[in-house]
Amino acid sequence: MSECAGFRRGSFPQPYRNKDWYDREGALPFVQVADVASDMQLVEDTKQKINKLAQAMSVFAEKGSVLVTLQGSIGRVAITQYGAFVDRTVLIFDKYIKNIDKRFWAYIIKEKFEDEARKAPG
Repeated sequence: MSECAGFRRGSFPQPYRNKDWYDREGALPFVQVADVASDMQLVEDTKQKINKLAQAMSVFAEKGSVLVTLQGSIGRVAITQYGAFVDRTVLIFDKYIKNIDKRFWAYIIKEKFEDEARKAPG
């Protein structure tokens, strides 16, 4: 896949439970695995929003980015309908080598994960 696009993991300052990271002035959406819906979009409103303090230590994905979950519900794919900061349990595709339709790319990624799941024992 690296022949087609660059990718990076999201990130977030630790510890997660630090209340100083969340829901203050200037808070923006923070995408975690639970926020990646099964319809290849993000949920309308993320469970968490992070403030400027946490944003400075986090990774941002622009609107229209292709994301894939790496833990829990592995292989859920979304094309972001809004810009958001992204958790380390989510991969962000960016820096496409060639001009590629992102919806097509998202379907390829989703199918690849589904194909691997079909092959997996148990």
